Amino acid sequence: MISHGGSHACKHTKKGDSMAQDQPKKKRGCLFWGCLTVAVLSLLVVGAGVAVYMYGKHMVNQITADEPEAIPAYDATAEEVSIAQNKLESLRVAVREGKAVTVSFTDRDLNTLIQHDATLAELKGKVHVSIDGSVIGLQTSVPLDKLGIPFLAGKYFNGKLDMEVRNDNGKPQLFVRNVTVKGKPAPDEALRQWKDVDMIDYLRQRDPNFQQAYGKLEEKVEELDVRDGKIIVRLKERGATPPPPPEGN
Repeated sequence: MISHGGSHACKHTKKGDSMAQDQPKKKRGCLFWGCLTVAVLSLLVVGAGVAVYMYGKHMVNQITADEPEAIPAYDATAEEVSIAQNKLESLRVAVREGKAVTVSFTDRDLNTLIQHDATLAELKGKVHVSIDGSVIGLQTSVPLDKLGIPFLAGKYFNGKLDMEVRNDNGKPQLFVRNVTVKGKPAPDEALRQWKDVDMIDYLRQRDPNFQQAYGKLEEKVEELDVRDGKIIVRLKERGATPPPPPEGN
């Protein structure tokens, strides 16, 4: 089963890590938006696997489903669609021209783009985003087959993951704070076992697709943070030298 390196967690097994072996390896580097989609989908699938682990194998039938669940679509106004697409376009232009830019997105922006922008089409129907302070809520419905765990074959995770985002010198860290499925929260003890596990680092060590996609994003993103109910993205200027870390770090 999926596990982490914390002192209270069981050691990960070859079967739990077979996700990395089962997923097809990409031969060519992904473009910025494709990499973003790959990274988010990997996060959703592995986050769902972690959630199942928290509840325990004996609860699999109660917390998984044989069919996907409809995810609520945000009914954006024409003005909201225009605002969100203009923000995304400013990122597109900056990526294409290698310019530095900072853009912030609310959860309404993100849900609007998932519904209306072709570059994020793979996320449509799979996730609905909410942001509260520095915590991102992901209501999701994803298949668990890619985890490579036999008793999860053909099963779906239909639930909500709450993840806190911290910032370490411009680099995001992501920590599971709550999981809810069918009104049942994950056991407190299981949440405590995972509270200090950075899911970004966890994925980079186990999922080659995520590792490649995230590495491509890092080439262009100077800072990614979540605060005050917004995701803030700051892109690097092409060829710019990253600033040195603060003294004492």
